[in-house]
Amino acid sequence: MRNACSLLLILFILATTTSGTTYSIITSNEKIFNFFSGLLSGDVNYTIPSSPVFHRMFHLSAYNLRITNSSSSNPVAIILPGTKEQLLASITCCKNAPCEFIIRSGGHSFEGLSYSAWNHQLFVLIDLMNLNRVLVDMESKTAWVEAGATLGEIYYEVSRASSHFGFPAGLYPTIGSGGHIGRGGWGLMSRKYGLASDNVVDAILVDSNGRLWLSTKRISPSG
Repeated sequence: MRNACSLLLILFILATTTSGTTYSIITSNEKIFNFFSGLLSGDVNYTIPSSPVFHRMFHLSAYNLRITNSSSSNPVAIILPGTKEQLLASITCCKNAPCEFIIRSGGHSFEGLSYSAWNHQLFVLIDLMNLNRVLVDMESKTAWVEAGATLGEIYYEVSRASSHFGFPAGLYPTIGSGGHIGRGGWGLMSRKYGLASDNVVDAILVDSNGRLWLSTKRISPSG
């Protein structure tokens, strides 16, 4: 290993966020379906509890079974944005919803912070698994990474681009880059190259109000 590859991180969601208010208005799958289908206009993939794939999607990357096996902790819907525009639309939709929303990158939070809500409140889960693109540029020795990409996907794309470069992050390949890097990111190369977050040189962010930021400059209207 000769060099550590710097990371231009497209970190769409920096931390788990919620809309802050919970109501009990949504009481049936039909109401949930009508609400989200109306606001998302069919452009963003989502699933609700009545769907046969809902529970498989929810358990796909949730690692604390004591939380996921509790029916009271299941989300009222799972949204799967695939672009930053769809992510903006999803957050705007959730801000208008009568429940909280939670962001999941890889689901490795053993406290369940990325797939459960406090006090069994109603919540929508925005899963970033489709925001997983990794673009490596060996000329600049950087890579753009979306927050839904796992560490394994980052390592794979870096190794495809060069046998002499790597990125200092965690050991487990299924860890989501959004949560891992957003909270520091300790790994086996950290003693020499620092934390994963120390190697982030730029970021595009979407905040909990659905506003798009480039570094410290907002580049979209207020939500």
